[in-house]
Amino acid sequence: DGVEQRGLAVVDVAHDGHDRRARHEILLRVLHVFLLEGVLGGLGDLLPQLDVVLRADQAGGLVIQLVVDGCDDAQHHQLLDDLPKYVNSPETSIFKKNNILYNYHLAKNTVKRDGFVYILEGFMDVIALKKAGINSAIALMGTALTQNHIKLIRQLGVEVRMCLDGDNAGQLATFKCCKMLEQEGIPFKVVLSKGDNRDPDEILNEEGKDALIKYLNNLVGKIEFIFNYYSINKPLNTFDEKNQFVNEFIPIMVKTNNRLEIENYILNISKLTGYDANTIRSIYEDARKKIESSSSQVVFKDFSIETKALKRYVLAEREVIFQMISCEDAIKYFERNIEYFYDEIYQKIANYIIELYENNGRVDQNLLISLFDQEDDNQVNVLRNKVIELLMEKHHPPFSIQLMEDCKNALRNEQSKYKSRIELESALKGKDPKEQARLLDEYLKAKN
Repeated sequence: DGVEQRGLAVVDVAHDGHDRRARHEILLRVLHVFLLEGVLGGLGDLLPQLDVVLRADQAGGLVIQLVVDGCDDAQHHQLLDDLPKYVNSPETSIFKKNNILYNYHLAKNTVKRDGFVYILEGFMDVIALKKAGINSAIALMGTALTQNHIKLIRQLGVEVRMCLDGDNAGQLATFKCCKMLEQEGIPFKVVLSKGDNRDPDEILNEEGKDALIKYLNNLVGKIEFIFNYYSINKPLNTFDEKNQFVNEFIPIMVKTNNRLEIENYILNISKLTGYDANTIRSIYEDARKKIESSSSQVVFKDFSIETKALKRYVLAEREVIFQMISCEDAIKYFERNIEYFYDEIYQKIANYIIELYENNGRVDQNLLISLFDQEDDNQVNVLRNKVIELLMEKHHPPFSIQLMEDCKNALRNEQSKYKSRIELESALKGKDPKEQARLLDEYLKAKN
């Protein structure tokens, strides 16, 4: 019973109690260094026919051979070749995956000398690195990276080199591991797979030691890994995905002081999203200015009446444009109640939105931006920048008639005030001081 409770044996009712698996599992736990447990786990119903033969080879070493009753050599090899490479066994009272990093007890003796440790996906990869002469390697045991693992890794006190599989699942796991390592302040790099889905064990077997070492030395930082991940494993297909990516990446750029790095980020973001590089640059500059402004001890106050008025009505126009892109009811409201904008750029955007809606019955954000291509080069960039910046803002409320009414009233009020101010400035030009005083007095009385 104790053996069964610890996961070392199973009860097979069809074979009257404990089958051969008990003997096999106990043997394999004792000889865990030979790492056969994963293979046995995939044999399923063949376990009653399976036997383990131990024999000495010519060099005096120990060979473990799996033998399946009733199979000739060809069938035997095919059967084993078709088995999965790893089969995750359940956690037991003595086998806690969340607490274990394979080969940790040996790697901790070499990491200080090497200055790094590779984190791999499976024990076969650790063995592959060992064959290639790299001893500072550990592996997850079929589970995600946990806080218990993080504690063990931190105790090593060296750079982590993430080297999980190159397929989508492995790269997603790498992405999550990087986030955890960064949050914990553990330095790390990533082995860049460049779309190669093979694991280190496969590379060693197919191309040899030198190819594996070359692969393992292709190390990049977090940013380059992210660009590679989104380029190969998780392409940005929708407008929302692209916006989210830009929104998450801009703060990283703002914290970077190296202008060449920033320019590299801008070009890569442009390539991944399809957005114009100048648009990305403009968004970055705006974000940087906001950070600088908020951290400055000198608060700039603009007392210009016309500037304040301009800001109020432009904000209202921007809100209406956002609602028109997001909701067809806003388009109908605009046509019935607002009709035009004071700002020429926003009016053009509104016209394109209405045209797109009339032709397609909806407003596709990507199609809207592509319509701007019929404008001249300068206008194209201005229109694109306005729409992309607007859609990336997070403070917009959901559509409602009351919201549109508020925007309409703000537009009418601020447009009138702004127009009056411009007319006053025009009337004051060339007048003597006495006449200017009279005109200002009339303006203030009318305003009140």
